[in-house]
Amino acid sequence: MRDHLTILEDIERYLAENGLDQDLKELQDEARAAATGSELCLRVGTWLATYHACSKADPAIDGLIEEFLAYCHFNGLYPR
Repeated sequence: MRDHLTILEDIERYLAENGLDQDLKELQDEARAAATGSELCLRVGTWLATYHACSKADPAIDGLIEEFLAYCHFNGLYPR
């Protein structure tokens, strides 16, 4: 299982490469607001789950979002 930072880098790269600058900025703001790895998983995971649920996400990024959330769950963290 890849760690959350590696997955997050792939998500950021996808957003940047596809011109989703506003979404990238929002995601980075959430990541910067976190003080610990656990808080990062919870904040970013919540943002990603919302992003995914709002159908804004391209199917190409679905796997990365699901992988990030699976990492969180594996570590006992359950983003809203």
